[in-house]
Amino acid sequence: MPVTSAVATVCTAPHFVIAAGRPKPKEGHKMKISARNQIAGKITSITKGATTSHVGIDIGGGTIVTASITNEAVADLKLKVGEAATAIIKASDVMVGV
Repeated sequence: MPVTSAVATVCTAPHFVIAAGRPKPKEGHKMKISARNQIAGKITSITKGATTSHVGIDIGGGTIVTASITNEAVADLKLKVGEAATAIIKASDVMVGV
């Protein structure tokens, strides 16, 4: 496929993981994760359900990704609209379409 071809990637909400805030590694300590797809953004919405919440993250250019995480995780991470967050997706959870 030529480099100029357009592609679309698809990843459904349950396959996203969220990291709250911006990473601030302590000297000599740097967290590493195996997931290579890390997209920084800002939380635009949190819609709570009975057990899970849908968290919208604006990753720029008007693109919103939505993660489905537990209500407990939302509380533990102290997620709030307007705050920084990173959407993390394992490569095996991404589909590519042409």
